[in-house]
Amino acid sequence: MWSKGGVAHGPRPRSHATELPRQIQVLGVRTALATKYAQNQLVLVENFILDIHKTKGLLEILNKNAWDPLAKERVQGHSILFMSKDHQLNLDLASRNLQRVHALTAEEIFEAGDVYNIIGHEILMMDLEAVDLMEKALKFI
Repeated sequence: MWSKGGVAHGPRPRSHATELPRQIQVLGVRTALATKYAQNQLVLVENFILDIHKTKGLLEILNKNAWDPLAKERVQGHSILFMSKDHQLNLDLASRNLQRVHALTAEEIFEAGDVYNIIGHEILMMDLEAVDLMEKALKFI
């Protein structure tokens, strides 16, 4: 009756995604942070205030502290995640041109239950305000 025939009870597009319970997401973030600490990949700094917004300035700071994401002694280099309480404009501008350097807020990571970003970067740098925020958010109730 139809040109090219028809399909009875054909496929219907739908999402097969599943939601994890919030407690499991919080446990995942807590475990990821504990893993970074245990592997000595967690760096705490007082703040991320940069004087300039240039990528070259951020690379100089990373080179001086041996956190260079483009390290020549490593084949692939390593990646860095800056986690702060609020977005720092100069840090965001300086890090957006670097492929292996990302800057996110603690609230963004906690609200999304974003274990992938924490584990996916080799070095996690947190400022003290972000540490306080994560301690309050991840404490046992």
